[in-house]
Amino acid sequence: MAPFSFPASMLPLSVWVRPALTSIRPFFKKSETFHVPAAGNQEQNKLFYDPKTVGEAGPINISFATEYSASHQLWHDTLHSLGVETNRAHVGGSNVGVFTNLGAVDPNTVTRSYSTAYYLPNASRPNLSLLTDALVTNIILTEDVDGRLTATGVRFRHGGDEFSVSAAREVILCAGSVQSPQILELSGIGNSDILSRAGIDVKINNPNVGENLQDHIMAAMIFEVDPTLSNPDDLKNNNSIAAAAREKYETSKSGPLTILAHSLTYLPFSHCMPPATVEGLAAQAAALQEFAPEDSAIRQGRLASSAKLGQIEYIFDLGNWSPFFKPDPSDGKKYATCLQILQYPFSKGSIHIQPGTDGLPAMASDKPRIDPKYYEGPNGSIDVEAMVHCARFADKLSKTKPLANIVRSRAFPPTSPDGGPEDFRDWIVNTTITDWHPVGTCAMGGTPGAKAGVVDERLKVYGVAGLRVVDASIMPLQISAHLQATVYAIAEKGAHMILEDAGVMV
Repeated sequence: MAPFSFPASMLPLSVWVRPALTSIRPFFKKSETFHVPAAGNQEQNKLFYDPKTVGEAGPINISFATEYSASHQLWHDTLHSLGVETNRAHVGGSNVGVFTNLGAVDPNTVTRSYSTAYYLPNASRPNLSLLTDALVTNIILTEDVDGRLTATGVRFRHGGDEFSVSAAREVILCAGSVQSPQILELSGIGNSDILSRAGIDVKINNPNVGENLQDHIMAAMIFEVDPTLSNPDDLKNNNSIAAAAREKYETSKSGPLTILAHSLTYLPFSHCMPPATVEGLAAQAAALQEFAPEDSAIRQGRLASSAKLGQIEYIFDLGNWSPFFKPDPSDGKKYATCLQILQYPFSKGSIHIQPGTDGLPAMASDKPRIDPKYYEGPNGSIDVEAMVHCARFADKLSKTKPLANIVRSRAFPPTSPDGGPEDFRDWIVNTTITDWHPVGTCAMGGTPGAKAGVVDERLKVYGVAGLRVVDASIMPLQISAHLQATVYAIAEKGAHMILEDAGVMV
């Protein structure tokens, strides 16, 4: 089995996508069971897929929805009017184009398919114990006579008491991009300055722990739409409508509560902004000094004029999804949202433990400091410029038929009072939020090794035997995708390598 690696170009991944030619592709398929949609549903809602790219026997059920909002019926044709083609295999290696997205929903029960599908069939195994409501405080690191460190167990709190458990073979850390670096730092693995301020003894000085945080950067543009359309906001603002929707779901597994936002498109920057602007962004990227050569080469390649990558994602559906736009429910107006989500951000942040207080060291119960550094510095200015131009495309999308037939006006940000050109810059900077897709805080080091990362190509923590990280934090660069399917694939391949290294036939 090849080492754990992503392709040099970091091939684009969609919400539920497998890259075409990498050693991880089989593990996407291994995690899932795809359910073929009914023929009538396929035709009406443009449900396209390539059967060679989806799994058939994995724990996670994936399917197309059976009901869609009124705006979805206009989505494909609107993007076609703007020169965007339908992607007929969005889980096949490229997400560029417009498509109806898959979701992790079991169509037999019309409920979400969770990762508990891995656990429940194995819950009675004698060699498996699951303890909930436990908080890991640190990994136990044991030093041998030659000064080499080995992870030999973990300490944790449960029910007000502290316990320790030993590991006969290795410790697997899967706490995610926020808490995996936190646990490493609490265990003495991280930047010596940060650990010293936190009152933690330094075991491994690795300044990369908790750095390299990359997140999908998101802004929500809101439009007033035809008030006669059924709208998810009705479920929040009208108790009788909400009760009827709940009853319909409970009795027939149908109705408004089964409708999800499946109207997606991923586009290269070249489709959203003038060529000169794309060239200007590429020139800014080339001038950056803070990235390692491998990292920098990939980032610059993504901005090449020939790059056909999903650099910006748009999701459109009825309802107000913005935490910043708060209309009066009594005004009778209804709204729709266009999310624009930057896929390959240059902004890089960090997640670290808190400094110690009153002479006491940082504790696991202290929330870590998360600083995404959106739009900060020369690299962040690239993201701002890209988002401004992509906002103009979102506005253009709303004014394009047939979608324009249901859109009355843009509500947020409000239109310019003098009708002049709109910059969107202040709106972007002031209303950007996370898309809850953090990666990179325990990144693979690649060729430079520990100089540039936290784990090696087999996900082993540099400088410590018997310790691996298996979650989204190991991804060195952000991908063009919602992370769920990729995290399952990382877990599948991580498990495969653990068995390989243990000498177990797989």
